[in-house]
Amino acid sequence: MLPVVQVIFSIAAHRAGVKQVTGIDISENMVEIGKKKVGDLHLADAIELKTGDCEHMEFATRDVRCGDGGFSVCVNFEHLELGLQEMYRVLKTGGKVIILEFSMPEHFPMKQLYRFLFLSYSSDDRGDGFQGIKEPILICPNR
Repeated sequence: MLPVVQVIFSIAAHRAGVKQVTGIDISENMVEIGKKKVGDLHLADAIELKTGDCEHMEFATRDVRCGDGGFSVCVNFEHLELGLQEMYRVLKTGGKVIILEFSMPEHFPMKQLYRFLFLSYSSDDRGDGFQGIKEPILICPNR
């Protein structure tokens, strides 16, 4: 949950006036990478990143104004419905959840163009940061 996109969301929220941003990820390695990025920008006092399970968050019910999940939510949540229910549980009334997910276009010609350009480019053996993006597109194409 904390690759570059979530750190960017956290920085954007902070710059938009959110006083405290908390990001969680089940991977200690991703949290450490995120902490380095936040530290490099001198935002560690405003953005807290910690290890946690998004399907069982430690936040109180209706405690969060805004939540986000980016790229591979449908793959990285072991139980997608549980993860989404947990996001809803912690969300304050009137709060927003933003889920940024790749999906497969349904109509010609975009479907064919997208499949050719994006899926052929995002080979898992390239080592260019696109690893893991192809799987969610194929698993949850129309969500």
